[in-house]
Amino acid sequence: MYSEVVVKDILETAIDSLVDNFARQPYIHRCEHSIHCELYSMLAVHRALQGIYPLKDGIGRSTTLIHKEWPETIPQPEKVGRRGNFDLAILDPVDVPQHTVEDFSAGRIRPAFVVEMGLNYDLNHLTNDDAKLTNSACPHSYLVHLWQPHKGIRDADRTA
Repeated sequence: MYSEVVVKDILETAIDSLVDNFARQPYIHRCEHSIHCELYSMLAVHRALQGIYPLKDGIGRSTTLIHKEWPETIPQPEKVGRRGNFDLAILDPVDVPQHTVEDFSAGRIRPAFVVEMGLNYDLNHLTNDDAKLTNSACPHSYLVHLWQPHKGIRDADRTA
């Protein structure tokens, strides 16, 4: 059974676990997308996030709650109407049946939870991800940026 409080706890526990795993073994993932997959897998095993939820259009038009590359809810002003994507989003099952397949395909369902991630990016990328989350005003937004030790941290990386 979906509960915002339960899902928040599941997501935060999964993020904590992901960060702990990374701190112990920073090279189990070569790229950021692999880290997205690990988080997705950690979430997908929880009953509260499983299931198929019908869209407004009826039979045969249903979706799950967890999605990768979900469109931003509000375009950022500097993107002139274009929307980027959140790395990971979790929809609220109460919202899904209120939307058509067209809404779903266009990413017009506002997620209850969104996550932006980064691996070995500079401060500018972190700042842009933060702006994306702030602009979209989703109820629960998470920013997870990781840095592998071999990359080192240069002054330029800290002061972008």
